[in-house]
Amino acid sequence: MQVVYSEQRARLLRRSLRGVQVLAGVMGVVAVWVLVRGFTGDARDTQGTALLYAVTLLLQGGVLFTVARWGLRRLPVRGTDARMWCLIVGVMTLVSAVPLLSSLVGIAAVFVGLFVITTAFGKDPEP
Repeated sequence: MQVVYSEQRARLLRRSLRGVQVLAGVMGVVAVWVLVRGFTGDARDTQGTALLYAVTLLLQGGVLFTVARWGLRRLPVRGTDARMWCLIVGVMTLVSAVPLLSSLVGIAAVFVGLFVITTAFGKDPEP
């Protein structure tokens, strides 16, 4: 198998994929917060919206965590398979940031997703 990443770039990608996993965990915490806020108030009409938003965040966070884990499993080989999975993680991070764009978590998700994509696409300098 062809090696496409140097050890230094693989270490940088490993850190960024762990950052994506942390971001997925934060999405889960935000979902729980939305549920608590939606069901502790007096407004009954917002409970359905809060439930839908929380379920969407939990599903996106779970899928994002799982895909980042798959990318981390393929990264030690540093082959083309790892590049493909890192690109998938970056694109899915950008897509999962859409419901959170009005918050700092969504803006952080955009930056993390773009960082993963540019790091995965980058080429190592020739010695």
